[in-house]
Amino acid sequence: METARMTQPRTRLATLLKARGWDERVLASQTGLSESYLNRLKNGRIKSPSVRIASKIARAFGLAIEEIFLNSK
Repeated sequence: METARMTQPRTRLATLLKARGWDERVLASQTGLSESYLNRLKNGRIKSPSVRIASKIARAFGLAIEEIFLNSK
């Protein structure tokens, strides 16, 4: 079964981390994801996280997935 993927503007994740005073370590503890994965996502080396992963990250920030991962037109 194919997992749905989201497009991700990498600067939004970096901006949110900075605004909260968080780094990948803090977000990893909030989401259960690895620091390495989050760093690669933040720096654009992972371009499309699964919906499940996007949901974990959005929940940690208290935002909707769309507020972090979907480009506005």
